[in-house]
Amino acid sequence: MQIKALSYATLLLFLFLFEVCWTNVCLHAAETDNREKINWSASGKSSMKIANDLRIIEMEENVEISHGKILLEGDFAVIEYFVSTGELSRITVEGNPVRYQQQISLSEDSVSGTSDFLSIHKEASDNAISPISLITLTGNATLQSPSANMRCKAIIYASELDLVREAEGPCKGQLEPQKD
Repeated sequence: MQIKALSYATLLLFLFLFEVCWTNVCLHAAETDNREKINWSASGKSSMKIANDLRIIEMEENVEISHGKILLEGDFAVIEYFVSTGELSRITVEGNPVRYQQQISLSEDSVSGTSDFLSIHKEASDNAISPISLITLTGNATLQSPSANMRCKAIIYASELDLVREAEGPCKGQLEPQKD
């Protein structure tokens, strides 16, 4: 009986350590995006201004933005980042539709989505070492990830966790089976 209890405790400890290590690997993969350059292109008008501590870049027509493993496409976009630190504050994109694609882990899993409007910003999390990227897809939102496929009015997705944090209906979707 004591051996079973010890084996069970060992299994629980292993699962806990695996979850912590896997989360750190996923967060590390996503963290590298923060250190990557932001590349953008647009075939229309572009402008840049500084307001307070934010550098704001606006661009229109056939906009493409890449930031690490994130690729965004749309008709109009705004990139905001802090002048003092160079840290990204927010990216917003409008389009018909906006297209979003991102490799989310070291195993080559990817997530993609479409919507009328997309916003990306960081949010501090109690459970994470670094801030979590929240991708908000609004208006005719679709999301295809390793764990689920959804179509909703709006979706808020935490890519580092492969987690739909919130969705506004009407919604329909499909959950994917767990991988071995």
